Amino acid sequence: MTDVYTELKEIAVAASYQKRRVGSNLVEQWLLEVDAAHGSAFVSATSNSKSFFEKFGFETKKYLSF
Repeated sequence: MTDVYTELKEIAVAASYQKRRVGSNLVEQWLLEVDAAHGSAFVSATSNSKSFFEKFGFETKKYLSF
């Protein structure tokens, strides 16, 4: 069992750098570090970013509508 829990709450990439894998590279590096620590990763995604995080295997566990 893991004692290391990490949550990514926000990530943003300037418009001029979007579609260049900058955000993907950041998330991939974060996930490598979580994996090395034998941890668990969680994200707080918006409806706009949900599909981005699904590419990395994240699943919706709870959806809040405000």
